[in-house]
Amino acid sequence: MTDQNITDYVVPSDPETRRRIRQAVSEASDILTMIDGQRDTLKENKKHAKDELGVPTKIYNKMVRAFHKQKYSEIVADNEAFELFYGNIMEDPTTT
Repeated sequence: MTDQNITDYVVPSDPETRRRIRQAVSEASDILTMIDGQRDTLKENKKHAKDELGVPTKIYNKMVRAFHKQKYSEIVADNEAFELFYGNIMEDPTTT
């Protein structure tokens, strides 16, 4: 994909193409409006987990991402590998 300066773009003169562009922009705007609403709902959900259920935000966010992407096992394996590597490198008194 090449970078294009907006001044290099030729505005379509065909009324149908112009209508379709307006329609695409309108649909994209509707999607962004829905996303904004969902973000607000997600913020409320996180606040409830923290304030009412006592779940720390950092842990809750990680749980939500792991559940959403169905990657719990991968996250656990990554953490175990990190713990092992870190422990062997940083906590080895013979290498200080």
